[in-house]
Amino acid sequence: MINVKHHTDELKVIEEIFAEKTAHPYLDVYIEKPRIDYDVILFLLEIIHSHQVTGKERREQILAALFINAAFFTHERVCNDMLETGERKPRQLTVLAGDFFSSLYYSMLVDNGHVEILPVFSHSIQKINEAKMALHFYEGDSERELMERLYSEEGTLLRNIADFYNESHLGTLAETFFLLKKLVNVRHETTDAALSTIHTAIYTCTEGEQADDVKNWPPENVANFLDRKIMELRQTLTTQLSSSYMKSTALYPRVMKWSLEDNRLWTK
Repeated sequence: MINVKHHTDELKVIEEIFAEKTAHPYLDVYIEKPRIDYDVILFLLEIIHSHQVTGKERREQILAALFINAAFFTHERVCNDMLETGERKPRQLTVLAGDFFSSLYYSMLVDNGHVEILPVFSHSIQKINEAKMALHFYEGDSERELMERLYSEEGTLLRNIADFYNESHLGTLAETFFLLKKLVNVRHETTDAALSTIHTAIYTCTEGEQADDVKNWPPENVANFLDRKIMELRQTLTTQLSSSYMKSTALYPRVMKWSLEDNRLWTK
């Protein structure tokens, strides 16, 4: 297990390298800078730290995961911008930026000799893309099917990396945690803009019809669905955190905060 000071120092180093690698003079002018999900770093530090991996190798694998997240985030912006503006050039630049971030993950692993774990990343990207495609064409078949697709989209990469390092319990925890974060964010968005794939799938499941945009998000049925799922995920997270091992990790305070959040505070 890693101590708080150690992972704080690692966060700073990884953040600096990420900013340096993703900087591009042309893209910086036109494209929103990629975001770092610091919880991804915290989980991967916990997953990898006790194995025979150097500090440099660990950072490279974490950075590869961050580049993948940046690519997915940027490509998702293409769909949203396409619906909102219909402008061609910003979409083209956003696609190029997403491809640029994807190339960074691959070169980070290949150029630094991470041959064994490369298939884990490649397979995860394939599964995430399949989940995104399934969500895009979701027709409200069942709530269970929707949740399975959401779990796949949000947790596949960390779960597969955790399995690679024989830390499956952390992979299962990551699936719950990141889906909880996603649903909380979706629940509290108040936008009349075009809906993302996840918004649309949840709307289709709860309303029984499809829509490209919805006024006064979230509608009552969507809000009730999200409140119920958020509560269920928090209860699951609490159970997963109950082991003595988890209580001694640097992850525990951060994840526990999410599991204890009073769901009523989020209700409008």
